[in-house]
Amino acid sequence: LEFQEIFNSNVMVVAATNRPDVLDDALLRPGRLDKIIYIPPPDEKGRLSILKVCTKNMPMGPDVSLEKVAAETCFFSGADLGNLCKEVS
Repeated sequence: LEFQEIFNSNVMVVAATNRPDVLDDALLRPGRLDKIIYIPPPDEKGRLSILKVCTKNMPMGPDVSLEKVAAETCFFSGADLGNLCKEVS
């Protein structure tokens, strides 16, 4: 499908980027990807919840503190936290 065919149908397109500053202006014209919704990184409580989900099936030593990790990962996205858990497993 061409991009214009998608926009002319009853399809909602959701896109995500860490670099909105480099998007082509043609994508942001009215009727295309013209609504930008900023979703901030999770707060500390949200990061802790994500870490608990990502590590629920991982063996962890008694010295591991998810609370400390959550406190020290300000500005990490959910994907960043998931990757962090994969790297240390």
